[in-house]
Order: sequence, then structure tokens, then C-alpha cells
Amino acid sequence: MAKQLLSAEEVKEMFNVTDFRNIGKDKLIEFVSAIPYMDKDVAVKAIEQFPAFSSYAQAMVSHLKEISTSIMAENDKSNQAVMEGYMVTLRTLDALAKQEGVSPEDRRCFAELMVDVTDKMSAHDLANKGFLDNLAKYSDVVVLILIAVGGTLLGVNLKGKSIPHLR
Repeated sequence: MAKQLLSAEEVKEMFNVTDFRNIGKDKLIEFVSAIPYMDKDVAVKAIEQFPAFSSYAQAMVSHLKEISTSIMAENDKSNQAVMEGYMVTLRTLDALAKQEGVSPEDRRCFAELMVDVTDKMSAHDLANKGFLDNLAKYSDVVVLILIAVGGTLLGVNLKGKSIPHLR
């Protein structure tokens, strides 16, 4: 187990702040993680001086939404570009196969290439859906962590067990 932080000054030094009110959004998770290593009275004092936990948690969820929306928009652009590239290839192969004087053997070759391209399109689509699924899963995990952290700090009842207040 890590060294217990015995004084408020040690905790403030750890977060490089002069007052617990100065703990910013970026340090919130670190702060919550450090609570078990704080002296009970220091933890209570710190939490009492941390007035904006709820607004910080809401801001983090909002920021997470913005990041997810941005990632999805960029993914959509990239996915469309890849699919358009495959479609250009398919149209070109189709045009080549329809030209006069193309042997049946060449037409079969073009058809096989078209099947290969559609297989690649399918594989790309499947990989993209996996990416989006992971994005959704990790976003949910982050939100659940924020809710758990907030519940811990505020002493709510999780899974039927009352989390004791630090007082």
C-alpha cells in the first residue's frame, strides 16, 4: 500500500495547489484516487472545499460527448473515402469487362477482381463497426466511472451497499 498522506499540506503539494478549491477538472480523477491514502480528516476537509464536483463531472461528460462526436465524424469521412475508392475500382472493372473484344477469360478475371473488392469492402465495414462498438463501450465505461466516483464522494448507495461518509 502506498504511503498515507497525513497532512493537508502533503495533499496540496501532491496536486501542486495552494487550496483544495484549486484542484481543476484535469486533476479530479487523480484526486479521487488519492482519497484512500489520505488521513480521514484531510479527505473530509478536501471534499468540503471541492464545491464544484458536480459541475466538473458534467463538464467531463460533455467533453466526452464532444470527443466522441468528433471521432465519429472523422471516422465517417474516412469510411466514406475508403468506400468511394472501392466503388471507383468496381466501376472501372465493370467498364473494362463490358468493352468490346474482351475475352471470356478476361471477363472472368474482372469478375474475380470485383468479388475481391467487394470482400475488402465487407471486411472494412466489419472493422469499422468494431471500431464504433469499441468507442461506444469505452465511452460507457468512462461515464460509469464518473458516476461511481461521484457516488463515492457524495456517499450514495451503490449495489445495495451504503458507502460511508468520510466524516
